[in-house]
Parts: sequence; C-alpha cells; structure tokens
Amino acid sequence: MDSRDRALAVVRSLPLAGDAERSSGAIERGETEQLSGGDTNG
Repeated sequence: MDSRDRALAVVRSLPLAGDAERSSGAIERGETEQLSGGDTNG
C-alpha cells in the first residue's frame, strides 16, 4: 500500500490544483486503481 500512498503524495505535491481536485474525486469514488493502479501493476 506504500505505492498508493506515494502516488497520492506525489499528486498532492503536484502544483496542478486542477489535477489534484480531479484525483481527489477519483480517490473518493475509488477509481484510483485505474489512475494509479496501472503504475503499481507495472
């Protein structure tokens, strides 16, 4: 689960407020796996 936390931290650190808001919505919906899951799966 560290990978997910790291991805979230990176997204939050990004200077893109729009992206962060979009990610937040996806995270609440549980679509994070599709957005960041791809990288985790490799």
